[in-house]
Amino acid sequence: MADNQNKATRSLIHFIVLLVAFIATRALCFLFVSPNWTDMPIYERYASNILAGQIPYKDFNVEYPPLALIIFLVPGLLAKLAGGYSIFFRFFMALFDIGCLILVRAMAGNIYGDDRVKIFKISFIYLLLTGISFQFLYDRYDMAVAFLIIWSIYSIIIRGHWRVSYFVLWSAVLAKLFPIILFPIFLFSQTKHNRDIKKTVIDFAITTSIFIIIAFGASIWIGDWWVSVLSYHGSRGIQIESLYGSVILIAKLMGLPAMINHDFGAFNIASSFSPFLTAFAPFLTAAGILSAYYLYRRTLTLKKAATMEPKNLLSAVTLTLLIFVVFNKVLSPQYLIWLFPLAAITWPDRRQSSIVIGLWFCATITTAVLFPYNYPAMVMFKIEGISLQVIRNISLVALVVYYAGFLSRRTLTQEVGTGKNWPKSSKRII
Repeated sequence: MADNQNKATRSLIHFIVLLVAFIATRALCFLFVSPNWTDMPIYERYASNILAGQIPYKDFNVEYPPLALIIFLVPGLLAKLAGGYSIFFRFFMALFDIGCLILVRAMAGNIYGDDRVKIFKISFIYLLLTGISFQFLYDRYDMAVAFLIIWSIYSIIIRGHWRVSYFVLWSAVLAKLFPIILFPIFLFSQTKHNRDIKKTVIDFAITTSIFIIIAFGASIWIGDWWVSVLSYHGSRGIQIESLYGSVILIAKLMGLPAMINHDFGAFNIASSFSPFLTAFAPFLTAAGILSAYYLYRRTLTLKKAATMEPKNLLSAVTLTLLIFVVFNKVLSPQYLIWLFPLAAITWPDRRQSSIVIGLWFCATITTAVLFPYNYPAMVMFKIEGISLQVIRNISLVALVVYYAGFLSRRTLTQEVGTGKNWPKSSKRII
């Protein structure tokens, strides 16, 4: 009886702490965000154009896939009735934020069983990482994309329903394209888990067919939206915050000429060797992602791999997204939002834990200090702005090395707690 009372008391304390942390950090998103550094006016303009009867991609240019427009349109409809687009958009993002926290806690409970302290720490880390990033947490729509990614993983780990997972991940693709790189990870995992490649092919084919019908159905109304989106992003140069931007900034400090220009809604940097970096970036990114696929596929062939699922899956997803973020020619602050739920849930148990979580906080804090407070310093080639950018990118590269090393280990041991790991049935639905 006493033991149950102690557990109930600890659970209540944990709940109160998390609630206070959530309210305190999320209040910053509503009260202290600089209006000069938000994308919400762009989203509001898209929503207003649609509500005025204009057709996206035909009557006005759009850089985002169709589902993003629906996300912009929801607060637009509410604002048309009551005014105040920004407040409705932020509350809408808050719902996705709460959803991410709930799913992170659910997966932590599955992995760590009754270790309530560990689940509390994971939840608190998520709140801290996202709270530090308040300047862009609710002023970009990336929280919605992060929720869809986490939901797709949750559908596998908790529910064991692969078709739901694929459908949700395709929805994320319709919101921001890049989640398409996660499909091979999921397909490897299902094939290993079910030991039935035929079922994997059928599940993927069904959900892909639905996606194709929706995508081409949308094109009847709005035209070839994917051409518009891909051509827009393909034409972008080297964004100043990217890893390649770090190379050019360091070269600038050493005396090589460089220039800044503002287009595609971002500050880009150019130098005599930036054309080479621009051409090299896609190949390096692709090679890194293929390496992540290989590492994860290899872990699935090891005898003890089953004892490490689902943490191997989560780590493989984290590594794949990290590689995309780090080696892409564009690296915007909001990209970290995709990673925060995964950073919390993949927190190591043992000696590397303080180093890994330190790297996550280093990347998060330097990004928060850089954007927007020291962004002008970076654009003007001042040492303080360049230092923050370089330190952040070094931290992200170090995280790539850690997660690659985690998946590379030949001898895997059970270090993820005593949770249930995989659901026994793959036929359950959400």
